[in-house]
Amino acid sequence: LAVHIMFTYNLIVAPAATGDNSSLAYKTSDSGDTNPNSQNQVYGKLASDQFNDALHPAFQWARGLTIAGYSDWYVPALNELALLMYNLGPNWTTASAFQFGTGAEALATGTPYWSASENPSNLNAAYNQQATNALVQSQLKSFTVRVRAVRRQLA
Repeated sequence: LAVHIMFTYNLIVAPAATGDNSSLAYKTSDSGDTNPNSQNQVYGKLASDQFNDALHPAFQWARGLTIAGYSDWYVPALNELALLMYNLGPNWTTASAFQFGTGAEALATGTPYWSASENPSNLNAAYNQQATNALVQSQLKSFTVRVRAVRRQLA
């Protein structure tokens, strides 16, 4: 007997003014974490909780946020980040708050955003994604790029 339980979540994007950091490293060194949470591409809170320390500035920053009374913010996993880019990226969204050039919540163009997902074929690197063209790339962890915090709740 197999039982399948599915949950639907809302992915909540932090406000740009308080939940977007323009320059953070994934990690202070280019070394692998090798914990299964670091390679999770579905739910970034697992890695954000696991690596909430001074060696992982992006995770420490996101987990330290309290916005609108919520303190469960985290760095999105690769799949969560892809949802943001495809649904709220400047070339695809119809949500006025996220439209490039005019929207107060718009994702920044010209720079990638970190995901919480380490690259399993190069443990010295992690994935990030561009808002402008949704390009996913693998970058050394000590490189500094943007981070946009998210949280999720049951729909």
